[in-house]
Amino acid sequence: MMRFAPLAIFLTLSAGAGAQAQETTPAIAQAPVPEVTVNLGRKAPATPSIAPLETKQFELPQAFDPNAAPAAPREATPPTLPSSAISPTVPVGPLTPAEIAREIAPNFDVSSDYTRLVQCYGTADFMGAITRIQASRPGAPKQVVGVAREIMALSDAMQPMVLAASTVRGEPRFRADYDAFARQGQRELAGSKNPNVVMQRRLATLEACRRDVIRWRKEG
Repeated sequence: MMRFAPLAIFLTLSAGAGAQAQETTPAIAQAPVPEVTVNLGRKAPATPSIAPLETKQFELPQAFDPNAAPAAPREATPPTLPSSAISPTVPVGPLTPAEIAREIAPNFDVSSDYTRLVQCYGTADFMGAITRIQASRPGAPKQVVGVAREIMALSDAMQPMVLAASTVRGEPRFRADYDAFARQGQRELAGSKNPNVVMQRRLATLEACRRDVIRWRKEG
């Protein structure tokens, strides 16, 4: 049986806080009171000296002409990228048949896998036809019906590779190549004294082809 299986501080100084209070006395002639200066050993606060501001003399150019027209504003030069950062423009042309084939089946190489695909698809073609006939008969065993379905599923799984091969080699050539292999298998089966042995050998071939198809269809 085949095994087809995602991170302010500010200080307010009162200007009138030290205003002197004046007394009004009767108009009596008194001798003038001499002014007494009391010195309690405190030094008068030194007046901070302010250094004069330094003025800078700007000199005009020697060739300055006051009657000359003002110079035109200089345009800003856009920044330039280094040559290594500029990728050359690559013209995009139509894809070649080989490039289209790689887009269809990235893991299938037509140049090296073509013959194997012809063998697998040709075997599935004639073996699928035989098992479908047997499975369509009244009272056909379930095993035969299951094998027929698995071969059909394998043929469907090979379609991307079939399209890739037909794109490179051409559809008429691919059809002729796999059809020739299928007819060879039919002749071998018809001329065999023990058709069951031939059938089992071809089913083993399809089982090996199933592993190749999984590899060809693998993504990444």
